[in-house]
Parts: sequence; C-alpha cells; structure tokens
Amino acid sequence: MGHRMEDGSGPVLVGTKLRPPPVRDQVVPRERLVERLRAGSGLRLTLVACPPGFGKTTMLAAWHQVEAARRPVAWLTLDEGDNDPAVLWSYVIEALGRACPAIGQPVPLRTAGVASIVDTVLPRLVNELDDLGEVTLILDDFHQLGDAAARESIAWFVDHAPPTFQLVLSTRIEPDLPLAALRAHGDLLELRADDLRFTPEEADAFLNGRLDR
Repeated sequence: MGHRMEDGSGPVLVGTKLRPPPVRDQVVPRERLVERLRAGSGLRLTLVACPPGFGKTTMLAAWHQVEAARRPVAWLTLDEGDNDPAVLWSYVIEALGRACPAIGQPVPLRTAGVASIVDTVLPRLVNELDDLGEVTLILDDFHQLGDAAARESIAWFVDHAPPTFQLVLSTRIEPDLPLAALRAHGDLLELRADDLRFTPEEADAFLNGRLDR
C-alpha cells in the first residue's frame, strides 16, 4: 500500500498493482522486442496494442526486468477503479515515486477535481520528471480506462511529458488518444499483433521449453 495514504488523505493503494508479474524461467527471450521497446525512448508514446493471448504483459514484465537495471522503470497495472482520475494519478505518482524516490509527494488527490489535477498536479509532475533524466512508466491494461476524463488527463500528460520520459501503454483495444497526430509527428512507437507473434525460432524455443519440463 502507498505509505502516504495511512492518514485517510487519499485512496488506499494496492501494492501488487505497482509491480509487474514475476518473469518465469521458461519465458522465451525476445530480444528483437526489447530492442524495439528501447527504440521508443525519446518518443512521446510507446503503444503495445493487440488482443489477449499475445503475451503483452509477459513481454513487458521481462523488459521491465532488463531495463530497471539501467534506469528507473515504474509499473502500474490498471483496473476499473482507476477511472477516477484522483485514484489514477495517486497510483501513477506512487509508481513513479517508487522508481524515482526524488519525486515529491503531491497534495492529497482524494478531493481533487480533474481540472485541478490537469492544471496543478500534472504540471508539477512534468517539471519534476524534466529534472530527472531517463524515466519509463509502463501502464498495463490501459483498456480498463473507459472514463473520458481519465483518458484526457493521460492525453495531456503524453503531450507535455519531457523527451527523457518514456510512457508505455499496453492495451487490448485501440486507445482513445490522439494517435494519428503522434504518428504524423514521428512520436509514436507501435507494437501490434504481427510484431508480438512468435517467429519460427521463438516458437521452437517455446515448444522445446514446454516439452523439457
């Protein structure tokens, strides 16, 4: 749970949402995807979008494990409760604070309206990130965000985050974000179903690993 929430000043945070699932020994190494994700550094958004069953979370958890050794990488698994922008940004700031202890704690967000979050909390967060160098945030299960205000706050953040910040979204469906504009400006890295499908070599490694157990 988030340590700053014990006085009732905000939502009680579930700690398991703030770390990726464990990477099992039998996971097939996918260096080509790791390199693609690294190429997203310096772009406004990295999008991993495809239906369930393609191993999005597993691949990102393995990448998190590799990247966390060289720079701060924060993780947040989203769920329906994060449609409340105050809850969403409480989690995001906690996740970033765990990866980057230098990030300060904001005013309590329990009663903060969307306008207050976008006008005050997010600009301060962007300014802090601008001073920190390379930082990555992975938001898994972004399709859980159906609330327009929550998505709009993410869109504002994508538009204003510093170039040293990498935001990675994993989703089952096309996110309601200005992807066309990002794509047109060369600010979007996309990994789709065709990218995540096993190559023949990866499929062979996967099947041999299954048979060896």
